[in-house]
Amino acid sequence: MSKRYSPDHKLLVLRLFAAFNGDFAATSRFTGIPERTLRDWVVQARTAEGLPRSAIRFQPATRRR
Repeated sequence: MSKRYSPDHKLLVLRLFAAFNGDFAATSRFTGIPERTLRDWVVQARTAEGLPRSAIRFQPATRRR
């Protein structure tokens, strides 16, 4: 069964995502929310801002040594 998140919780997590400089893996580890869910939320947020889907690009996280 999938978990439901409130709009306020999603907004908070998206702000954390921005604070993590768009790093899906770090945001996922910090919040416990799956990366796939985070990616979906980012796409939804960008689409809501009126950006065409083709303009949505993800930057892969760089590995830290």
